[in-house]
Amino acid sequence: MTVLHINRAGAASTVQDSGRIGTLQLGLPPSGAMDHPALVSGQHLLGHTHDEAAIEMAYANTEVTPDSSCLIAVTGAPVSLWVDGAPACDTEVLKIDAGQRVSIKARSHGVYSYLHVSGGIATPAVFDSRSTSVREGIGGLAGTYLRDGDQLPIGYANSEVITPNASFTSTRECSNSHAKIRARLSIPGTHRAGHKRVAGE
Repeated sequence: MTVLHINRAGAASTVQDSGRIGTLQLGLPPSGAMDHPALVSGQHLLGHTHDEAAIEMAYANTEVTPDSSCLIAVTGAPVSLWVDGAPACDTEVLKIDAGQRVSIKARSHGVYSYLHVSGGIATPAVFDSRSTSVREGIGGLAGTYLRDGDQLPIGYANSEVITPNASFTSTRECSNSHAKIRARLSIPGTHRAGHKRVAGE
């Protein structure tokens, strides 16, 4: 199994997925991504299911290194992105080789960005979700914010994952190359079949 090394975690980075359904009666909040459409867009880009997790970064200042090759995508608030110190486009799906350093830095607007890795973050599920709930100390990695030096397990990638840069388009401009990429993504909302949200989420 691939391991993602957290060289620099940033101030408030956690593992998040779509959250827990039906746990309010147990006193557990649903948790899940703060920007759900951004999470879903990354899941679709990498062929993930709705329950596969990503790293949620608040005001991103993060650096990671995978120990085997993988695809990544960053969604949500715009960021500046570097691979081994070289500028990369934050609106493209990128192939990252084993040992390469991926650095992510928040830009001037937006709060939550999401780092998606092919195969998804494979921390243990708690009540059918990998989402971190810091107050309850459950989910994610030890139920708390990621820290420098942490190691996250990555699941096995879907063999039908798209090839890098093939179909990701975005209305925002690539921060490093200034190349505009247009995206054609159909992103289901909370009305999608099979998804029920608990009142008060």
